[in-house]
Amino acid sequence: MGSVLGSAGLHAVSNGYHRSSDYLGHTGSIGKIGDVFDHQWSALHYWHLVLPALLLLLLAWRFRRPLAVPLLLALPLLVLPVSAGNVIDSYTSSLEYVAHYGALALPLLVLVWPRAEARRLFAAVWIPALLAGLATAWSSNNGGVNFGVGFLPAIFVTTAFLVWALEDALAPQFELWPALVVPALLLVLGWPVYRDGPVSTLDATVASGPYAGLQTSLNKKLWLEEISRDLGRVGLDCRIVFFRDFPGGYLLSHSEPDTNAAWMATVPKKKTNAYQRTLVRYWSRHGFPDVMALIRRIPYASRKLARIERYRADTPLIELLTSSYQRISTHYNYELYERRSSACPIRPVVKR
Repeated sequence: MGSVLGSAGLHAVSNGYHRSSDYLGHTGSIGKIGDVFDHQWSALHYWHLVLPALLLLLLAWRFRRPLAVPLLLALPLLVLPVSAGNVIDSYTSSLEYVAHYGALALPLLVLVWPRAEARRLFAAVWIPALLAGLATAWSSNNGGVNFGVGFLPAIFVTTAFLVWALEDALAPQFELWPALVVPALLLVLGWPVYRDGPVSTLDATVASGPYAGLQTSLNKKLWLEEISRDLGRVGLDCRIVFFRDFPGGYLLSHSEPDTNAAWMATVPKKKTNAYQRTLVRYWSRHGFPDVMALIRRIPYASRKLARIERYRADTPLIELLTSSYQRISTHYNYELYERRSSACPIRPVVKR
């Protein structure tokens, strides 16, 4: 943070924070913490089984401990974030399972409280993981989905508590159950890839560029190659901007980014004009970009799956584009525009 303040200045950082808060929701108030817990509750499909199971577990632990064993074994399955009969096809499933399974450490702490090592583990790992989960959820526009990112260490606490509880319930033959089933479930839940297809469909390797070596779908690989070739025609000293929702464009381009935010985002309709005017004012002070890349579709696994970007003709960015820029490249997923008064060198298209 110190390096950011040193290079950008306090005023720029403060403006960026308020702009992000006003338009993008990347910051939030204390109320957003409530939204995080509301999301986790809504993603707990079997809450009507989890709550009675926890109550019965506490009663069995108190009065007839051997009866607690089947309940302990069932807990990792009861918090699965997939409802019965549905296919595991959401890339958020693994994060939601981390959140729900990690939270089980809290009621399980009651069972293992006599163990000093359990209390130390809870204080040293689970509580910091909770704070980390709240931080990743509160600071992201993804909200509660991102809670599992910071909360990941909590799953090890829950697993340890389950092993100790099974040991105290005189069921040593089942002690390895949580240590084996939980990683297996996380592996299965992690099969869908964030904003891409299942692992089994990612059979194409990106050959060059910033994403070299990554596995993706053939459709996305071909798209990356196409846009990279197109951006390669733009001179290194040219200034370029990408809109919307495609910050990765700055990695693909060798030209100089010309924006006051790495991510030019989609915002609610009522905020669109005010948000885009902040960008136009920025360019009015610093000079307008030589090239604008307008993204129409951001492909996912196949040509049928994509994030569709829609633009209204009466918004400040599109008005600027139509009045001061000319189209130099048209493709299915994107278009490139050059400022009419720009001296930026752009090489012609090489026919393949």
